[in-house]
Amino acid sequence: METPGDRLRQARIRARIPSAAEAARRHHWTYTTYISHENGQTQVPRDAAIEYARAFKTTPEWIMFAVGKIDDLGFDRMLVDQPEDMIDRARRMIELLLGKDSQQP
Repeated sequence: METPGDRLRQARIRARIPSAAEAARRHHWTYTTYISHENGQTQVPRDAAIEYARAFKTTPEWIMFAVGKIDDLGFDRMLVDQPEDMIDRARRMIELLLGKDSQQP
């Protein structure tokens, strides 16, 4: 059965990043945290899935739950190349529209 860690590894490889260490270095992530997510030692938290998805050009839903396809960016496709604050505002608006409190884990 495929896990979030398996999908995270697939997304990294698809992004042409050869190793977990290189992904951590390139994106300024703590290596031990990232590798523990990729190898399945610890669960991938929602905030980390969002960050990983943005870095690897996929969706957090695909990383966490295998919803959609690895390359189906959906709404995020419209936000490509937008400033980080614009992406955050758009996500908050969607959460409000869907009735989700963005402050909840």
